[in-house]
Amino acid sequence: MDVPAPRVPEALLEGWRPIEDRTERPFQAGPIAVNAHTIVYEDETRRRRIRESIGSNADTVWRFYVVSRLRLTPRTSTSTVLTRIVESNAMAAFERKLHERGFESVSRTGRRTLEIRGTLARMTQFDAIVPVPGLGVDVAARAALAVRPGDREYILAGGAYPRELIGDDGDRVGTGSRSRTDENDAEALAEYLDPEADRSELLRLIRSTS
Repeated sequence: MDVPAPRVPEALLEGWRPIEDRTERPFQAGPIAVNAHTIVYEDETRRRRIRESIGSNADTVWRFYVVSRLRLTPRTSTSTVLTRIVESNAMAAFERKLHERGFESVSRTGRRTLEIRGTLARMTQFDAIVPVPGLGVDVAARAALAVRPGDREYILAGGAYPRELIGDDGDRVGTGSRSRTDENDAEALAEYLDPEADRSELLRLIRSTS
């Protein structure tokens, strides 16, 4: 199962580190086997800063980026039918991975098409909640995964990032009733959230991966 690693420009990975690098056969489509080389990155810089500022109560993978190269055996040209099968399996697997990483209430909330170097990729958006019990808050998160057909292969690229903090009463942080310590820590954590910049960076990574 010799599948080259997907390529992400090093210049875009400053502050990130790989936390998984694996090859596997995620599924089979009739007589066609689908083999994948997957790498998962985390935003190490932000995680370290949050841990140093707030402590272990807020130590988790706040942002991640995942890329996969899927190759078909036998090497078969991509087609509309095959792309739909790959998309369906990829989205289901991505959703499972979100749950494994502590994302809850995961739902698909949108779909769009991206043009990447002359090829159309279909990107699905997800919304989810990540509980942070140590601070008495939840993180409203957004995730996305794009599937791009290539020459007898597919590139999958996506990730997740935090959008805002929600208190245990369902309100945004700063309006709920928690201890002063929890409130201060939650407000400090909110300072590290920049959803617009995170969204732009995720799209830039997706468009740059090959």
